[in-house]
Amino acid sequence: MAEDLNDRLSLAWVVDTDVAHDLVPDACVDVVWLPDGSVRVCGPEVEGWTFLPLDGPEPVGIRFRPGHAAPVVGTAMDEIRDQRVMVEDLLGADGRRLVEELGELPEIAPPERRIAVLENHIRRWISEGHNVDPLAEHVATTLTDDPGRRVDGLRRELDVSERQLLRRCTVAFGYGPATLRRILRLQRFLALAGGTHTDESPGRGIASLAAQAGYADQQHLSREARAIARATPSELLAERWTSDPSTTRA
Repeated sequence: MAEDLNDRLSLAWVVDTDVAHDLVPDACVDVVWLPDGSVRVCGPEVEGWTFLPLDGPEPVGIRFRPGHAAPVVGTAMDEIRDQRVMVEDLLGADGRRLVEELGELPEIAPPERRIAVLENHIRRWISEGHNVDPLAEHVATTLTDDPGRRVDGLRRELDVSERQLLRRCTVAFGYGPATLRRILRLQRFLALAGGTHTDESPGRGIASLAAQAGYADQQHLSREARAIARATPSELLAERWTSDPSTTRA
């Protein structure tokens, strides 16, 4: 991924698997090119869903960091929550230009060329002065680093009303700070789990990871994993260790 976009984007990706993959909500928003030639903005999710493989060239996408997509795509995130929206429906002529430019590439073009086109358009949209809400950026950073942080304490730190915090988070993330905290906490568990699994003691491993991620106990983690990802913690980790459908391209 282009270094100058690191502040706004978390990664660029290419789907390189031919099997279905279960996706866990991560508070991010993706702009995705699909083999049928369409470009879709994938809104923030509150429940896990399954990405099915498609015939044709590899789908590619770029992923906005939490809270960074709304000013660029020009809509509140709650308007597209749990939806995959055609980019031209959100950005009009700008979206159509992106679709047309990607459509001009030959089918055999390497994925990096499509990613470069996506990044160039994102770069131009950002340059037009679409600023991220500093409150949303602070909330995302704080809850990423400390997903066990109480929302009341965060509100007092920011010196805003409960109503204002909810409103601005809903615009930026698609939901309020409590839901954001739950999603980021589950992502923290998955991040901590990377490379820590041992077949000899999976139970103890999960309990320890749950505590490190900010859960009250393993049962708390299990309830949240089922509610958000529709899977048990063990199932999530098995999926993580055995299947990674995307690769980042620098």
